[in-house]
Amino acid sequence: MSDPVLTRDNLILLVRRIDWRFLLPSPVLKSVGYFGKPDETHLSALRHFSEQLTIVPQIGSTESAENFDVAILSGTEKPLFSNAVTSVKSGGYLYWEIRQSFSIIGYSTPNVFARQLRKAGFSDIRSYWHRPSFQSCKEIIPLDHPAALQFAMDKGHTGFKGQMKQFGGKILTFSKLLPLLTCPFSIVARKMPEAQR
Repeated sequence: MSDPVLTRDNLILLVRRIDWRFLLPSPVLKSVGYFGKPDETHLSALRHFSEQLTIVPQIGSTESAENFDVAILSGTEKPLFSNAVTSVKSGGYLYWEIRQSFSIIGYSTPNVFARQLRKAGFSDIRSYWHRPSFQSCKEIIPLDHPAALQFAMDKGHTGFKGQMKQFGGKILTFSKLLPLLTCPFSIVARKMPEAQR
């Protein structure tokens, strides 16, 4: 499927859809594998801005064998997860988009997903809240930093209603409940070299 001619506005939307690449040590996307449910805007952006894109949507596909510098995982199905994590080159990165915290295994938090990645040989694991959504993301907020969460919750609130939201945000941040309630979120992790696993 070919993409339509890009207008300036469409190009901006595509570039913003892959702003997550700035969470990696290098924002240059070389060999990229995409695992999971297709997101056409995301795929279009990756087609335009990655050197090589391989789409592996099928669960149980044999496409993976440590091929990719960056693997993008969209979904929480275990077979899909297994394919994606084994496809990342040693020293490469996994970018995982989680749209809802409730999965087959029950309610899951970023820490639950991070534990799965540690068991699979990943380190440098960080989680981010994409606000308000992946498609129209205006902010990428680190969930591992209470000060960043508090800043995000504090800004832009005026009047009584705004002050109540700000107060609620402070309670959620202080109690460490905010990361449990934020969706969508992403996780970025580095695959450790074999010698370090």
